[in-house]
Amino acid sequence: MNYYWNFVLKRYYTYSNRFHPTRYIVAALSVAGALLLTVLLHSLLKSTIFSLFFAAVTFSAWYGGLEAGLLATVLSILACDFFLAPATDNFILRHGANFLHLVLFSLVAVLVSSLYARLHNARQKAETNLAKLKLSEEKYRHIVDTADEGICLLNENLHTEFVNEQLASMLGYRVSEISARSILDFIASTSLTEMQKIFERWHNGSKEKFDCCFCTHNGSQLWAIVSSTPIFTSDGNFNGVLIMITDITARKSIEIERTQLLEREQISRREAETANRCKDEFLAMLSHELRSPLNPIIGWAEILQSKKLNQEKINYALKAIERNAKLQAKLIEDLLNVSRILQGKLSIELYRVNLLSVIEATIETVSLAAEEKSISLNFSNHQSLDSEMCSHKFYVLGDSKRLQQILWNLLLNAIKFTPNGGRVDIELFITENQDFAQIRVKDTGIGIDSEFLPYVFESFRQADNSTNRNFGGLGLGLAIVRHLVELHGGTVEAYSSGRGQGATFTVNLPLLIAESQTIENLHPDTNSYIHSSALANLKILLVDDEVDIRDLLVCLLEQHGAIITPVASAEKALEVLEVTEQDLIISDIGMPNINGYMLMRQIRNTSMQHRHIPAIALTGYARDFDIQQAQLAGFHTIIAKPVEQAQLINAISMCYKRQEIATSNVGA
Repeated sequence: MNYYWNFVLKRYYTYSNRFHPTRYIVAALSVAGALLLTVLLHSLLKSTIFSLFFAAVTFSAWYGGLEAGLLATVLSILACDFFLAPATDNFILRHGANFLHLVLFSLVAVLVSSLYARLHNARQKAETNLAKLKLSEEKYRHIVDTADEGICLLNENLHTEFVNEQLASMLGYRVSEISARSILDFIASTSLTEMQKIFERWHNGSKEKFDCCFCTHNGSQLWAIVSSTPIFTSDGNFNGVLIMITDITARKSIEIERTQLLEREQISRREAETANRCKDEFLAMLSHELRSPLNPIIGWAEILQSKKLNQEKINYALKAIERNAKLQAKLIEDLLNVSRILQGKLSIELYRVNLLSVIEATIETVSLAAEEKSISLNFSNHQSLDSEMCSHKFYVLGDSKRLQQILWNLLLNAIKFTPNGGRVDIELFITENQDFAQIRVKDTGIGIDSEFLPYVFESFRQADNSTNRNFGGLGLGLAIVRHLVELHGGTVEAYSSGRGQGATFTVNLPLLIAESQTIENLHPDTNSYIHSSALANLKILLVDDEVDIRDLLVCLLEQHGAIITPVASAEKALEVLEVTEQDLIISDIGMPNINGYMLMRQIRNTSMQHRHIPAIALTGYARDFDIQQAQLAGFHTIIAKPVEQAQLINAISMCYKRQEIATSNVGA
């Protein structure tokens, strides 16, 4: 700004200095020059001796203003009179010049001097006003360029006529790169539709304030508040628009983040509400499913106690009790498996397993359930079953019991949801790349809705959770299937064309493709069953605080020839061991005062006589942690309640046989 004030002062002093002494000297020199030229050109200028003096007066007036022009006029008259006319004729000029010429010269010279004086003053004022205008322009340009907002002037075609430095900086361009370009070149595509509507309102004279997204030079987005004022000519025609742009990118980012957080919070809330509702529904369903088997068990037990049934009814009642007890045990086992899955503690033991044998054994297990509903079970193998070499192709590395559990769950699921007289097909393939065995279970059942299909393998999810649903279960079987398949390195998929179109479940398991991968199938649970005669005269100490379970086990084991000593507490068990010899201990874990763990530690640490006695733990807790605790305490085997007769007899036989082998080795 100081630069422009200095410019004005400099111009002022320049004109002042020029018009003070110099202008008169210039006037005198101009007249002297005109006189000299007139004398030299006398022969040519006989009749126009004032011609060169007109030039001297004009130049003097142009340079020095009115005073210099008048001085040049007077000097010109005197020069003509004294140097170009005889001395005797004062003011009467010779050589064709007369007094009239003198008067005309004087008038014209004065007029020219006046005109140039006015012109000079006008030029001086114009230069002063121009300097002031430039000063004002630069002052306001400085204000505009230092403003925090971006400012832009658009013409009637919405091309930029003026852009301040702030707007150029906001968009990442230089001012020259933005000038004369359409404002649409800098607006993001998401805002173009709204801008078209705003353009129309500008033509109607509407001032607009709106949010707009701009594209910067580096490709990022600039969110801004745009304040706009349309400009019209005196005739009322649209002539452009002045816009001011305020950067709100940071605020917009916060708003977007807040909106996203709000959406995520709403989604999380809905998911939490859904999970809470599913939990309530599951608990209600669990209560129903666990209570349902109890009703026939308790009912038939009460009827049996009346002793008013014939043998046929008694047999029917016993089968009903057994069937419902096994159903309840299956529900509890599913819950335990899901608990292990959630804790990441469900493990498998990998051995060389023939899928053909597993499938055939599973079909045999579920065939009775299929027969009750007149459902046709069909197994087809797309390889020749007559060839031993082809049969060898279906070996996988897996846990035979868990593989059978996978197929058992899939087949029972298919049987449960297939109407009477339907069909369930089991197919075994080898994939084209020869890397996977593929098992398909297809049914002609009720099918799966497309909305529910993505959730079919989730825990506690069923297509129908209402109280009037037609099918029982906790919705855990397929979740367990998926986890077990993944533990074997495979995948499982479900497909259905919709309700009433049946369903297809496909399991892919990696095949054993190299001899080095094969492992002998010596899973400890596949040992042959030892005949119950091995229990004859076997002395067993039975420890359980529940009378019904204790009496049941006494009856069961005595039927196989064992000699049972039942006690109700760990303290009584220790007393018995002090005075008698026992061949094996069966103890409950959860007992008051001294539990099964504490009892076994005490026996292992203090009793020399029974330090190595075989011991089996019975527990309603069948978690991996409980199994580890039982092994650390000194138990050889742990059996989960409810106890199956075959499982208990086999466990007793194996423990006693293992003890005999150990004793014989020590004797040798």
